[in-house]
Parts: sequence; C-alpha cells; structure tokens
Amino acid sequence: MNSVFGSLKKVMAVSALTVVSGLACAQSYPAKPVRFVVPYVPGGASDVAARLVTKDIQISAGLNAIIDNKPGAGAQIGTRFVADAAPDGYTLGFFDNSFVINPALVGDKLPYDAARDFKPVVELVKMPFILEVNKDVKADTLQEFIKLLKDNPGKFNFGSAGNGSPVHFAMEQFRHASKVDITHIPYKGGGPSLVGLIGGETQATMATVASSLQYIQNGQLKPLAVTSSKRLPELPDVPTFAELGYPQVDFSYSLGLFAPKAAPDSVVQWLSDAFNKELNREEAKTRLAKAGFLVVGGVPQDYQAFIASEIPRWKKFVEEVGVKVE
Repeated sequence: MNSVFGSLKKVMAVSALTVVSGLACAQSYPAKPVRFVVPYVPGGASDVAARLVTKDIQISAGLNAIIDNKPGAGAQIGTRFVADAAPDGYTLGFFDNSFVINPALVGDKLPYDAARDFKPVVELVKMPFILEVNKDVKADTLQEFIKLLKDNPGKFNFGSAGNGSPVHFAMEQFRHASKVDITHIPYKGGGPSLVGLIGGETQATMATVASSLQYIQNGQLKPLAVTSSKRLPELPDVPTFAELGYPQVDFSYSLGLFAPKAAPDSVVQWLSDAFNKELNREEAKTRLAKAGFLVVGGVPQDYQAFIASEIPRWKKFVEEVGVKVE
C-alpha cells in the first residue's frame, strides 16, 4: 500500500512540476528575439504576409521578431529546420498550404512528418489567387487562354513557388478543370516565379494581390480570373472562375504559424493570444487588407483540427488527378 501511495506521490509531483514549469516558461517568454522561418525567398506572398503580420508585434506583444528566409525543395528545407529546432518557442515557422500538400506529393521521402512533428498555433491570413499571363500572351480572357493552350498542347509553361507550393496546386486545379496541357516550371519562391513570368520564361502563373498587383497595374501582367467566390475589390473587372464555369478552381492561399512538436503548450497559447491580438488591431487589419490579405485568427485547437483534415484532402486530390513533381 505504501509503495502505491509512494508511486502516486511521484506522479503527482511530476505533474505539478510540469505545470509549474509551463507557467514559468509562459511568464518569462519571450526572453530573447524569436526567429520566424519563411521557407521561401523574399518577395513572395509568404514573405510579404510574414513581414506585415510581425511589423508591429514588438509594440503590441513585446515580441522581437526576426524573419529568416530558408528557401528550397518546395518549402521542405525551411520546414525541416523548424522541425529540428529546439522546442523552446524561439524558432517557429510561417508555413503556407505547402505544409499540407507536400505529404501527399512527396510521401515517405519528406524529411519530416507534417502530422506529428509540429504544433499548429494559429492560421493568420488567407488570400485568393489570380490567374495571370505575360503581357505578350495572345489571350485577354480565360476562354481565349484555354483555347490557346488546347491549340498548342505542351508548348506553354506556368511558373510556381516550387513543387507542392500553393501556386503549383492552384494551377493544378486549373489544369485539371480545363483539361489543358501546360508544363510546370518550379522556382524557389513566388518572387522568382513572377520575375520569370514577366521576363517571358513562363507564360502563366497564379499569384496573389500582394505580390502582383503592381505588375498588373503597370501592364506587365494580364489578369484573367480569380479563385475567390466574389470579385476582388482591387480588380473589379476580373471575373471569378465560378462565373466563367469553373467552380472547381477555388484554391486560396493560407499562411499559419507552427511550432516544433515539443514546444510547451503554454508558449503555444501565448503565441496564439499575441498574434490574435495583433491581427485584431485596426491598424494591422487595414495594412493587411490593403495588401489583399483576409485576417483569420482563432485558437490552436481549431487550427490543429483544420490541418489534420487538410492533409488527407490533398492526398486524395493527388491520387485522383495524378499530380507529379516536375
């Protein structure tokens, strides 16, 4: 009996110590600058959103944010860096849809386990995509572009931020829905992809308002359709895919915050509270809205459930459509 009580006391002591340690960690966090890894080169939607979201986080939450771009391998390099980091809350990741797509696209070759190696903290922003073509492409509407592709199978290219990136899969939705033959050219980020499109290396891509509006306004790119359910206020004359008969093309860019798996729950909650507070500030909302981003926010549990549902969803899509790494 004494041994039983002794064991029980040990369990209770360990549990109490864990709670106390977690509270102490939360109370002292953040005691130093926090590194936020963006797994793409500067200039793309993820980099733009990350810098906008953290612009005033020092003022609103006392968190000194450092953006660290670690591009390559379709976001796998930066994502693995976060998975392998010390789980103390001082190395975190700003990951987009590639986080839930890569497990389906890469499978067992993925250098981390998306379902088990991370703690989703909060979904930050969303944004629809715009199908854009180079100014020299002989098509001014979606219908004309589809006809051009069907008349010239395999002769046109589209660029993306890398294999498994949101742009890649938004274009895969378009390719599957319209039954066209267009070749995928992966880059190391959305910025280089847009440079390739403007320079004529590729003829089309999906891009966000934040990364491409200036090129549309100066005539370097032509917008053909948007993936949102309604037309964008920044581009009121550009129809939605649904309006044009392609409701299946509805992919939206999403950016969220992730921590390594063993990060303390108290720190994850602190981060969620801090970013929700920042996202709800009117100045932050206005800044993000001007760039075309829709604020999301929410509690860690909801985001964790969303991520858990998205991984099998995209696995099914890859199996049905036959998406390949190019």
